[in-house]
Amino acid sequence: MKPESRKKLAKPFMWTVIVLGTIVFSISVQNLWIKQIGIGYLALAIITLCFGSRIIVQIPRCKGQISVSDTFVLLSLLLYGVEAAVLLAGADALTSSLRISKIKTNIAFNTAVFLCSTFLTGFVLRSFFGSMVAFTAQEFTPNFILALSIMGTVQYIANSGLVAIAVAFRAGEPIWKMWYDNFLWTSITYFAGAFAAG
Repeated sequence: MKPESRKKLAKPFMWTVIVLGTIVFSISVQNLWIKQIGIGYLALAIITLCFGSRIIVQIPRCKGQISVSDTFVLLSLLLYGVEAAVLLAGADALTSSLRISKIKTNIAFNTAVFLCSTFLTGFVLRSFFGSMVAFTAQEFTPNFILALSIMGTVQYIANSGLVAIAVAFRAGEPIWKMWYDNFLWTSITYFAGAFAAG
């Protein structure tokens, strides 16, 4: 495909992700169990939104960084369920995006990416392990370590994949090349965040 043709796909792709993010947000709000949200979740949400994205941990001997908010979002997935994590991920992505961009489409796209990737991660975990809230009440078991590995993998593939596609389309580059050159190394940050949440 020619670079000009790829560039034409950028806006339709971004708007598709924004629409999917809106659907995911609506589903999460409808299915949220208010009973499972308590003071602990509210405290985690306040800490995440006020401080989480501002606190960056450098990964030793690597150009990667972990935003503490990523770990808090995955922690909310383990402790409070998919819907609560999706709402926190969306709120965190929105507040972070508002600090770094003034372009409304970019803000909406960034927020939608985190809504979709967190929803997909939670859906996959729920499909394999059932309720993560009940599952995490157990001791550290091989299944729990497997769940953390799956959580890091799915979050990484979904998040970096959606962003890589959008960036590749904008630049007129092949998706695989863009992902390999710019997003492959970020897998470390997602696994670190997943295991830190665990």
